[in-house]
Amino acid sequence: MIMQNPERGAKAYKLLHQISDDPDARVKRLGLLTQLGVYCDVLPDYRIRELTEKEKQMKVTKDVRQQRMHEEALVSNYGAYLRQLFAAAKAGMKIFGSADADVETGAVAARALGELVNAHPHFNFRKDILAALVDIYVQPASRIAMAAFAPMAQTARLAVLRLFRDDASGEYSQNAVLLASKRIKRLSYRVDASALRPWLHLRLRDELRSNPDDRKRQELDQQQRDQKREQRKLLRRKKGSAAVKEAKRALHESKKQAKARKVQQDVAKTMREAEAEVTRDERERWFGETLKHVFITYFRILKQRDNIGGLLPAVLEGLAKYAHLISVEFFVDLFHLLRKIMRGQHGVGVGAADEKEEDDAAAAAGDLVSARVGLRTSLL
Repeated sequence: MIMQNPERGAKAYKLLHQISDDPDARVKRLGLLTQLGVYCDVLPDYRIRELTEKEKQMKVTKDVRQQRMHEEALVSNYGAYLRQLFAAAKAGMKIFGSADADVETGAVAARALGELVNAHPHFNFRKDILAALVDIYVQPASRIAMAAFAPMAQTARLAVLRLFRDDASGEYSQNAVLLASKRIKRLSYRVDASALRPWLHLRLRDELRSNPDDRKRQELDQQQRDQKREQRKLLRRKKGSAAVKEAKRALHESKKQAKARKVQQDVAKTMREAEAEVTRDERERWFGETLKHVFITYFRILKQRDNIGGLLPAVLEGLAKYAHLISVEFFVDLFHLLRKIMRGQHGVGVGAADEKEEDDAAAAAGDLVSARVGLRTSLL
């Protein structure tokens, strides 16, 4: 009924919601998975924003009013479903203190959250879903090693990893990395190395490795090659087909009409180029911020007094993969820290009493991370 007429499916939403609250754990899991399939199909390809008071008072047509009612009901029911998933995930994470915790339902909730954020990352509540996934997989090593909890953590981690791989805009990656870096800091960097592994799949190398000027030049050359290819195709058509000539004669386009058409084509081309430029700048800004958060976290981990042994391989692997994207000025502090670690002197003078100094240093290091690839030319 929901798929046939989503606008009249409010009762079906509530019925599925009630099934997912069943005391029987198996029925509850089936209800959550059923709702997952429904919402993956009915969620639109745009974010639904809340109407202002002025918009609510405006007179609109019947179709617009029905559309608004449908969207409002969809967001409300979707939010209720997410609250069920969040509660199930938290209940599964109680395995740390109770062996009777329903970790299987928690794993189902983690799977559903991962599927939703990857299927509809643009839709409402994205940051809430990412925060729940990050809370699941960013855990101390002792918890990740628990056989009962490991599948749930892996499900959440793989969902975020998939989001990183498919994120072309950079915004979703920035949201997830920022949430993970804050949680890692909140846990005093005593987390399992798997918390840092998804960062190795960020699209930073693909999006930030080339100089913007070089990329613009390559795009211009490609456009010129495409234009020449189209001109050659048109010449072949003109030589081999009299029908094309007849069609052109049938148009009877005047000089004024031809001039207006050319102007319109030029305007459309300019608009497309401007839109592409804005999209490119926005993408570089998001990936630049992501890179900054990644390296601030790496820097703070390297400055810890202890407990970096388990995280050191993941940090070094990340440095090897992304170090060529940051400003050369950052390498002075980085090499200094690595030298101390090799001498067994890491974290000297960096304890709880020096937390403010550490934060200031890490923030300064973050400022040295190139938010624009143009700064990368200093490395060449």
